[in-house]
Amino acid sequence: MNKLVIAFLLIASSGVFSGCIFGKKAHSTATVPPHVDSSTIAIRTPDTGVITHSADTLKNTGIVSRDTSKTIIRIDTIAANIAANAQAITNATSLWHRPMVYTTFDGKAKMHYEGNGNGQDFTANFRIKKDSVIWVAVSALGGMLSVARAYITPDSIKVVNYISKEVLLMPLSQANRLLPAPVNFSILQNLITGQPLLNNGAVIHVADSAMAWMLSIADNSYTQLLTYTKTDSTLQAQQMTTVAPSGPKVSIQQSSYVHDGDKEFSQERTVHIDNNGALYELDMDFTSQSFNKSLDFPFSYSSKYSVNPVK
Repeated sequence: MNKLVIAFLLIASSGVFSGCIFGKKAHSTATVPPHVDSSTIAIRTPDTGVITHSADTLKNTGIVSRDTSKTIIRIDTIAANIAANAQAITNATSLWHRPMVYTTFDGKAKMHYEGNGNGQDFTANFRIKKDSVIWVAVSALGGMLSVARAYITPDSIKVVNYISKEVLLMPLSQANRLLPAPVNFSILQNLITGQPLLNNGAVIHVADSAMAWMLSIADNSYTQLLTYTKTDSTLQAQQMTTVAPSGPKVSIQQSSYVHDGDKEFSQERTVHIDNNGALYELDMDFTSQSFNKSLDFPFSYSSKYSVNPVK
């Protein structure tokens, strides 16, 4: 199957850490057990139940500091800090869940991919019907050579490789046969449009600096750090890490925002993935973008193409 399309999907899907991390949004008020081991901290939220975090993770969020002379971290201190941070958390949650309202998206980006010692340059044309269809057309040689096309829905993925004359048709849930982590439609959609990769979890802390707000978000399977600039409230950076030490880690830098109606759109992004020591990087440089236009999503291939070839 076409390596360019697979490389793009790999970068997009590597931010998905498991299919079960999408739970209900937790309230900002947390209750905690009286004592825990110094290596982990369990925070109970009304909707999600107990969420266990490493002490080092919470230390990085600024919620707690570790006293190496003691084996027990004072939970009442954590609770007090969370309570004091409650208003900031409420405000930050609104910023995090600020919706990008659109029905369709159309964009074109120059892409550079590095991974496994290889580098590729290509052009990707994206079309999205929100929450329904993601369509990607990949070309090379400045757009002169059509390489591949992908048609993705929340349930399925179809990819045609015009070079090798092969077609892949499979449930989206089985795409991990090609990729290092399960594919999630919402993650890929948010990556393309420049939104926070995940919209679920609980904001557990907000760091308020002179230039930016930094939101620490947690769920049972991941921690996420979002950085918003204070000048215009745009998302500048994302970091996501699995609770499991060997899980993938993703960081995204976003810049060059442009106004598109009532929307702020990041035209330049750099995605870094560390998947248990395997490093990947994807540069996305959008040259055009538009919203709410009437779009079609053509996907066809010759009857002579090989469908689901055995590899």
